[in-house]
Order: sequence, then C-alpha cells, then structure tokens
Amino acid sequence: MQFALDISASSLDIDAAQQRHDEAVSLGVTPDQLSEVVTLLASIGVHTFFEGARMIDLASPGSAERGAFDPERQEIWDRHVGDRRYWIPMKEEIPGFLEALLWTSPDSFTAFITFVGVPFKSRHVDTLSKELISMAADASVSHRYLPGMRMHLRTSVLMGANRTMILEALAIGAASSSHIGVH
Repeated sequence: MQFALDISASSLDIDAAQQRHDEAVSLGVTPDQLSEVVTLLASIGVHTFFEGARMIDLASPGSAERGAFDPERQEIWDRHVGDRRYWIPMKEEIPGFLEALLWTSPDSFTAFITFVGVPFKSRHVDTLSKELISMAADASVSHRYLPGMRMHLRTSVLMGANRTMILEALAIGAASSSHIGVH
C-alpha cells in the first residue's frame, strides 16, 4: 500500500517508492502485484473526469431538458454499465458523473470504463486490498478526494474490512508524502 501511494501521481516520491518497492520485493511481493497496484493508482487522474464532466455537461446547451440517451449512447451504456451493481457506489457518491461523461464524450466514457477495469482483470492483488489502497489514496494528504474515499470505504466494509484494516489504510494515506516532483 505504501509503495502504491509513494508512486501515485499525487505523491510521486520516487526515492520513497524505490525503498518501498525494495521492501515489498524482499517480503515476496511479485512484480505482477506491484504492476497491478501501479495501474490501480494511475486511475487517480480519472477524478478529473468525475468533476470536470459534470461541470461541462451542466454548462452544455440543452442539458437540463435532455431526456433518454440516443440509441448510440444507450447501447454504450447498456454494454458497459446497464444494471450492474458494481456501479451503484459510484452513482451514489458521484451522482450524474457516468451519465455526464457519456453525454459529453462517448469515446472518453468508453476509455474510462476500460481503463478503470484494467487492475481488476488480472487479480494478482485481492479486490479488498485494492479498495483499501484506493481509499488510502483518496485520503492522502496530496489528493483528498472525499467522494472516492467514501465510495471505497463503503465497498471495503461490504467486502469485510474491519475497523483495524480501515484505520490502518487511512493512517497510511494520512502519512503519505506530498508531491515532491521528479528530478
């Protein structure tokens, strides 16, 4: 978890990440596992989508009167979201985001769905750990994305995370370094 936070775009502390990488490898963490958490944390950038797409959509002419998706957008929605329970926490914590992104850019919507799914395909790291890592990243000192933190907290609890696991993840997030830059 600490490696993931140190290498994330919001921290990018290369020296600390190298140290955490070496520690993780010495404890038996595999390159596949490290790669999976790097990909997971690369998704922090999608928070720009979350907030930006809703702003852009609300400012778009006719957005308030919009009805159902046109046939092309409806097909994309049905293929990627539909009635899958997976998307419920996001819809609750970041209401209107998925719809706004699909309205503003079907290509960006499809790319978003594909990208955020990548670290969940290979399963080198268990899903609960990914949720705790994501929660810690959203609570980190240089990121602080409360809607995502709440979403990952809720999902972690539903997956069986206990109080100790959650508090440890939040403590790691709170202790992570600010972005120091890359030289």
